[in-house]
Formats: sequence, C-alpha cells, structure tokens
Amino acid sequence: MKRLQHEAGTSVIVVPDYYPDDFGSFMDFDLHGIIQVAPFHPRFEFEGSGADGVDNLTNRSPFPIFHLLREEEVSDAVESLGGDAGKVWSRDVQLLSKLEEFSGKHGVEKIMRGEAVEGVDALLWGKFSLRSKSRPIAKH
Repeated sequence: MKRLQHEAGTSVIVVPDYYPDDFGSFMDFDLHGIIQVAPFHPRFEFEGSGADGVDNLTNRSPFPIFHLLREEEVSDAVESLGGDAGKVWSRDVQLLSKLEEFSGKHGVEKIMRGEAVEGVDALLWGKFSLRSKSRPIAKH
C-alpha cells in the first residue's frame, strides 16, 4: 500500500495516567501488526544500563508516551541506514554522552528539561565535532 504524501506517518499518544511511577507495568502491553510501538517514560531504563545511564535519556519523556510508527516506514528507514537500525540510537547516545562530557550530568538534565546551558548551541551546530574523540570540547 503506497502512503499518500499528506498522510501522517507517525502518531504519538501521551498517557499521563498509565503507570507514571512504574516503568515495568507501563511496558506490559502487547500490540502487533502494522504498527511498531516506541515507548517513552519518565523512568525509562535500558536493561543493564542502571537508572543513571545517559543512554536512558533517549527514551525518557516527561509523561508516559507510546510513539506509534508504521512498520513499512520503519523498514524503509532501516533500509536507508544500510539495514542497521541501531545507527540512530548509537548517534543519539553519542550526542548525549558528548553533552554529558561538556556540561556534566546536571547540565544534561537541564538540557532535557529545555533549559539553556551555555555553549551547547555551538556544540550542537557544529562548532565542536561530535565525532572526534581526540579533540576535546572546550567549556565556555
């Protein structure tokens, strides 16, 4: 089935009263078919990461959220990445790690709340390389 250009490809459902304090119960759902569900939660935690792992921030949100994606579009996106779905997550974790290196855990928490942190704009807009491990990020 060919999707029309004007049709929305994804949907987000915010469910603030659906287990906001219990990530395990939040994840206990079963949806299959043409939809892929990407969960976001205030207490999202990857197995083995620990509660303070910066990688958890890739799926944290102020409210419990289910992001619904069309399977066909997810497959197309993964194919455009050479079949490696982990590239997007890896890039996001790399950015969060650089932000943590640049501004500390407290700074990342501020950024995730939408608060300004001095120097982050330069980091995000390419003044400092996110790929270079040999070039330190200068703090302002």
